[in-house]
Amino acid sequence: MNCKEYSSELHNFAFVLRGEVKYLKKIKEHIQEYVDKELIELINPTYDKEEIYIITVNQWKEYQRLKNRGNGLIGWVE
Repeated sequence: MNCKEYSSELHNFAFVLRGEVKYLKKIKEHIQEYVDKELIELINPTYDKEEIYIITVNQWKEYQRLKNRGNGLIGWVE
């Protein structure tokens, strides 16, 4: 399948759920039904947990503001 076919036929969806375990388990079971019917495919994460951050809307806006101001304001510290 070429890139154009992939992008028109398949869509990726990611989300983070937070709630009571009993409800999260029900959601997981429901998703698993679709996996078992081969209607969707779950893939292994392609990220490193050490590089994931949960931030607030205001933190995201500040990050975007600094990023748009120019190079050197946001970067990696070795």
